[in-house]
Amino acid sequence: MSVVIASVTLLLAAVVLVRVLSPGEWRRPAWWAAVVGGMLSFPVALGIQPTLQKGYLVYIGQAITAMGVPALIADGGLALISGIVQEAVKLLAVFIVFKVGATRLPGPLGAATGLGFGVIEAFSLVFLPLLGTGVHPVALVERVFATTFHAGVTFIAAAGLTGGLRGAAKGYVIAALLHGMLNYGVILKAHWVLGLLGTEIWVAVGSLLTLGWAWRLRAR
Repeated sequence: MSVVIASVTLLLAAVVLVRVLSPGEWRRPAWWAAVVGGMLSFPVALGIQPTLQKGYLVYIGQAITAMGVPALIADGGLALISGIVQEAVKLLAVFIVFKVGATRLPGPLGAATGLGFGVIEAFSLVFLPLLGTGVHPVALVERVFATTFHAGVTFIAAAGLTGGLRGAAKGYVIAALLHGMLNYGVILKAHWVLGLLGTEIWVAVGSLLTLGWAWRLRAR
């Protein structure tokens, strides 16, 4: 499958997400500012996350496994760090746009930020590296679900901003844990607990459940 077709498919999926989580909001400048914020968040997260994960492996992961904890459990910290870092960076972008744009509903801004983050992640990690060879349909499906997850989970995190500091903290912790759980599927695959199909199902189910949660919050 060509990168062009894959890109169009991903963008069509993005349109559906906009309709589900941000109906009418895309007309507002603040919404587009949040999309850009999400795009800029990706390289920031990419600059922080690997360093923290490496430090975890060297200073914590090895100590945990030396205590007899199975590597399958100890490596879960890597997945959790990805959630902690990415959701923090995205939520910061949402907070800035929320305050500067003076909007009343931070949830749709979260969806926009997650959407921008997910699209750039897809292009940076999958589409552009495969520009000469084409994108495998499985990789495309995975990216569609990953982008869906980013939009939904950041909606959940951002919705907490209406509850002050406590609400923001609660939303962030929930989002970080959901993100860690989704990425734990990669750890399960690395330890041969899940195969390729099982991992894709893990990602798909987790993404759709997260989207459903976000949709319920939006409907309130």
